[in-house]
Amino acid sequence: PDIKVYEHYGSQRFSNTKTLTNALKKINLVLTSYGLMQRDSELLASINWQGIVIDEAQAIKNPKSKQSYIARNLANQNEGNCFKIALTGTPVENRINEIWALMNFLNPKILGDENFFRQRYRLPIEQYGDVSSLKDLKARVSPFILRRLKTDKSIISDLPEKVELIE
Repeated sequence: PDIKVYEHYGSQRFSNTKTLTNALKKINLVLTSYGLMQRDSELLASINWQGIVIDEAQAIKNPKSKQSYIARNLANQNEGNCFKIALTGTPVENRINEIWALMNFLNPKILGDENFFRQRYRLPIEQYGDVSSLKDLKARVSPFILRRLKTDKSIISDLPEKVELIE
């Protein structure tokens, strides 16, 4: 209840660096949307953030999308100065390239640039089923992933059972 929150949203949001910086002196947490993060990217990039937390992180899974680029750029310009957390309910196993986009937001040096990642991991795993590359990729990213499974009843007991329908 003591946390002071600023919602960077709507027509009343701060629009210049000086006003926003002064307001943030009294604020603990800033909330905004991906759309406004993209629209106000220059303003938000002018702030030295202590931390950046993105929810529904699957929104940045396409590394070619503008919002993915903006989120990674905002996080990477604060490299070393802030913590970063990405929350998603979408499994990271869907596409190998998606893990690169999320990890590039969180820890950009861990998987290299996109071209290196494609040559070292994506092509060998997706095209040739290279188990060695897959094991190496898992070893690199697993220390950074906290995962909860719906099947683990000790973590959360009120989730419904998974229902699969084959049509």
